[in-house]
Amino acid sequence: MHAGFLPPRPAQFPRPRRRSFCLASRAMAAGDDEGNLRARFKELDKKRANLELEIEVVSSRLETTKGQKLVDDEGFPRDDVDVFAIRNDRAKVAQLHGDHKQVTQEIEAVMAKIFAGAKE
Repeated sequence: MHAGFLPPRPAQFPRPRRRSFCLASRAMAAGDDEGNLRARFKELDKKRANLELEIEVVSSRLETTKGQKLVDDEGFPRDDVDVFAIRNDRAKVAQLHGDHKQVTQEIEAVMAKIFAGAKE
């Protein structure tokens, strides 16, 4: 079997669909009246605050190993460090930062709509 060839997936195991995180389009679909937009803003702001809290918690766990090598001089993982947990925490922080950036952009879009409606 060729190394680059992947066999087709069986029909009973369909390929998982990627979730769309475009919340700005959902905000537009929800309606443009000011009450809905303000409720959406509060919801997004709460979500952003939760993301910031989670980033802070995970980052505080990483602070203990900041600047330290995760492997010894021979290239093996150190015994006193949980390398797997650190790698997972680093990946989680990167994911949370991406989610935070996306939610912030959606908040900006909702705020722009609120202020555009207020000008009229």
